[in-house]
Amino acid sequence: MATWSWDENVVSLKEVFIKPSNRQTSPAGWSMARPRATTNKRTFILQMNYFSYAEKNAIRDFFDANQGIVFTLNTQDPNDGSETYDVIFDQDSLEFIYQKVYPGEYSLDLRVKEV
Repeated sequence: MATWSWDENVVSLKEVFIKPSNRQTSPAGWSMARPRATTNKRTFILQMNYFSYAEKNAIRDFFDANQGIVFTLNTQDPNDGSETYDVIFDQDSLEFIYQKVYPGEYSLDLRVKEV
């Protein structure tokens, strides 16, 4: 299994907790809900800034090789230390943004989902 490790280009990590539920409204107007799953899942959004053209190609190659395949995400949390999650990409495309502030450098928001 491939591993995506936290590096200096990741400037923020957004963590979204997901626990889906089925919601209905009865004919009498009562709202009803029940969980669809017994466990919580997470989506992670990694904001990456100021990486080079070579790093851009490495990210693209990793995405190409691991799209649709489970891989390991190593994160760094200043409060909890390092955590490891089994994830898949939660997007079908990569949107690289060229940064003119530092010529030749790019940014990217990368979404992965826990399995």
